Amino acid sequence: MNGWMRRRLPLGAIPLLLLVPALAPAAAAAPTRQAAPLIQVAQSAKYGPILVSSTGMTLYILTAEANTAIKCADKCLTFWPPLLVQSAGAAPTAAAGISGTLGTVDRPGTNPQVTYDGFPVYMYYQDKAPGDANGQGTQFAGGEYTVIRPQGVPLAATAVERLAVHITATGTAVRGRVSVRYVYLGRQVERACGSAGCQFFIPYGVTVHLTQRPTDAASWPFKQWRIRSIGTGSTARATSRAIPAIRMTDSYRVTAVYTAG
Repeated sequence: MNGWMRRRLPLGAIPLLLLVPALAPAAAAAPTRQAAPLIQVAQSAKYGPILVSSTGMTLYILTAEANTAIKCADKCLTFWPPLLVQSAGAAPTAAAGISGTLGTVDRPGTNPQVTYDGFPVYMYYQDKAPGDANGQGTQFAGGEYTVIRPQGVPLAATAVERLAVHITATGTAVRGRVSVRYVYLGRQVERACGSAGCQFFIPYGVTVHLTQRPTDAASWPFKQWRIRSIGTGSTARATSRAIPAIRMTDSYRVTAVYTAG
């Protein structure tokens, strides 16, 4: 028997010698806790499968920010907080079933922001609980905030066209209203113009349907539509159809013309 084993130890040291061997195996056996993926998939009652944060909050992209061309900065971030990685060198993680490409883009004074197919990813300040998607369709900086699909950002989200609507008027009196309707990402969007001039940003590739409603159809009926591409060298086309349709491949100016009395 070795000499150190024959030494007499103070009574208070004995429990320590007995406990140390027992604690070491327990600590080694404790499992390592894995952090939840930063981006996950949830089923939205309104929009179907969408991407959410690790806490279940709906995630968005701004269609005007393709190729990480950041438009939302400064005060905008109060309303649209960016989804950030946990540290400067961290890579974003995603749950199974998400096929888009993850990346990051630098932001001054904070950790990098997560990107999805080249679009910076945001949350919305008015979403208070998982399942909320109150930011859907918000227009900003020539684009639109939209929820994100697990299959990747659709091509239609990479470009936004401009639709300018003008209603002819007598003096300052506007005698009608134009409604703009289109379907995008499986939902129907409707916008209205009730002044002499309005402008909407609409995703590339969708077909826009226009309807008109004179204030007083008996006295101020609309007569025709005049549809002109805003690009130089374009020619106008006129139609008297009640619901003309325009496929968004350019920027258009639409005039609803009415006749007096």
